[in-house]
Amino acid sequence: RAFLSQQMADAVTEKRRRDETPPKSPSPSESDEPPVLTVQSKTASKRELAQKTVEQSDEPPAKKAKELNLLTKTGGAYIPPAKLRMMQEKIADKSSVAYQRLAWEALKKSINGLINKVNTSNIAIVVQELIRENIIRGRGLLARSVLKAQAASITFTHVYAALVAVLNTKFPQIGLLIFRRLIHQFRRSYRRNNKTLCLSTAAFIGHLVNQRVADDIVALQLLLVLLDNPTDDSVEVAVGFLKECGQKLGEVS
Repeated sequence: RAFLSQQMADAVTEKRRRDETPPKSPSPSESDEPPVLTVQSKTASKRELAQKTVEQSDEPPAKKAKELNLLTKTGGAYIPPAKLRMMQEKIADKSSVAYQRLAWEALKKSINGLINKVNTSNIAIVVQELIRENIIRGRGLLARSVLKAQAASITFTHVYAALVAVLNTKFPQIGLLIFRRLIHQFRRSYRRNNKTLCLSTAAFIGHLVNQRVADDIVALQLLLVLLDNPTDDSVEVAVGFLKECGQKLGEVS
């Protein structure tokens, strides 16, 4: 009994000691909750955010819009040639994206202008001016401009065919590119039953056969495609094609 009484007295004393001891606060590393920001830290973070916003807004919005227009696909709004040259001169880094975009837009406008003004009287001058341009880099622009101009004015097809023939003697890769795109355009228009585009494309191919840019086998293959399953539209396209290069095919046959 004395032993049990002693144990009970020790237990009561230990319990009183634990109750009187204040709870120990957890350390920041042991706490699971995130640290609470003080008033000073919150004020400093707001001040830094406001300073960054002011620094970013220092650049005028007109300048930002102009830079964005230069990086778009179409080059943004119309820029006069004189102003375009001034903008190119102001850019020091010739390898920057903005300078390359300006140079590309200037090349495209120059090629389109020369193709649009070509005719029988100035074709020699236009060819010389085209050769002065960087048409190796802009061969895709040149091919697109020639095909678009020929489809818009079929009566000048012989002029565009002569222009392509002269360029083909100096730059065979450009003549090959234009002819390949012309064949793809004919296939696409034939599958879609676009008779107007088929007629203009077939006429252009016929004039290229006359200028010896395209081989005679291509003309015979095109007639085979048109007359394999003849319809009214395909026969009409074949007749229009033979009107352009029938005499040439009769000479070589």
